[in-house]
Amino acid sequence: MTQGRCLDASVVLQIVFQSDPLGNEARLLILDSVRNGIILIAPPFFINEIDSVVQKRFYRGQLTLSEAQRAYTILDQVPVQIRTHPLLRQRARDIAQQF
Repeated sequence: MTQGRCLDASVVLQIVFQSDPLGNEARLLILDSVRNGIILIAPPFFINEIDSVVQKRFYRGQLTLSEAQRAYTILDQVPVQIRTHPLLRQRARDIAQQF
């Protein structure tokens, strides 16, 4: 069975924004996964989350148009497989309520 690693949007965003202190660690995590044949997976809302962060930074003037486009290009290259399950939303709600 192939090993998988579920990525949070915040981890992937750190590879784009150089000011994030854990950017290097996030890059290493992703590179290590790819090198070792570990499949990177994420839930369906992952794409909307990362796009939303880039858009907010652009609209707030924290990114220029070319920086936002560069961010999208980098994010689109991360080899993440979007996965879902019929009970995913309920499980996410349960975890959110627990913490």
